[in-house]
Amino acid sequence: MEKTARTTLSTARPSDKWSSKGGWYLVCAYCAWETIALTLSTLYSFAQPVVQERYGVGNVQIVTLGQSMQIMGNMLGVSLLSPISDVFGRKKVTIFSMLGYSAFNLGTAYAPNLPTLILFMFLSGAAWSTSLSLVPAVFSDLYLDRDDIGQPIALFVIGASVGPTLGGVVATALMDAGADLKWYFLITVFVSAACAIPMSFVPDSLSVGRAGDGSKATGPVLQSKLDAGPPPRGGWYFLTRVWYLLATEPIIWITGIYNGLANGVFVLTVGGSITTLTEFKGFSLMDAAISIIFMAIGVVLVWFVMPTQTRLYREDKTRH
Repeated sequence: MEKTARTTLSTARPSDKWSSKGGWYLVCAYCAWETIALTLSTLYSFAQPVVQERYGVGNVQIVTLGQSMQIMGNMLGVSLLSPISDVFGRKKVTIFSMLGYSAFNLGTAYAPNLPTLILFMFLSGAAWSTSLSLVPAVFSDLYLDRDDIGQPIALFVIGASVGPTLGGVVATALMDAGADLKWYFLITVFVSAACAIPMSFVPDSLSVGRAGDGSKATGPVLQSKLDAGPPPRGGWYFLTRVWYLLATEPIIWITGIYNGLANGVFVLTVGGSITTLTEFKGFSLMDAAISIIFMAIGVVLVWFVMPTQTRLYREDKTRH
């Protein structure tokens, strides 16, 4: 009896009392931020000719370094901000990253030279990394003990595909308008800061007390001598856990590398398709960018397959 009480109390989450609509409200809010962040982060890859002209750089590879440093910053941000969200909660870290992303893009908009621009690209990449890493974390908070996580995951994948394609449309519109380089980044400043406003009204999926110390969130815990275990983990445990798992669980970094390659190929496909349509098919930039949106249709179809997958999974689990 004591052990059962301990297990029930220590695993209590705020999301346990939420309705299905409440959970979907949170899923849609975080997936919307993911889509917006990916849309904005794609602008630089289309603005590279403008960057070359602005700073008088002839070698396009040097300009591409800005995109590479944004990706490196994204990797660093995931390893730091995601564990911090286990300590302070998903919502606070997400809002912090939104405001940070806005502030760092203010630096890129008014960078006096290319090295400064590349530095702020690195910092902005670290800031917006939560748009990808915290969405699965929120799903874990909401659906840890449920079987119907398929459609939320499908929505996450849709956002990851639609974001870069919309970024091409926005960047093309700026190029057709002859916009100055700073506007490619000022759009991010305004939109990212605006996203923090509705996010402040979204409930947190993770209790801060539960993240740092289960007893703070649930009150005194019944525990027998047979059930005695290690003391509650603190913030340092969560900050170092990611590195321990990377070192001891090959499946994590293997799937991470695969996911990175898949996303990289998708972004290259978007850029390459626009070049092909404009230079070899005679499309205008805007027509080519809009046509790329149809690439996301196949991903959207996954949404309709997931309920069937969930039903089959439940039936199989019942039989076994």
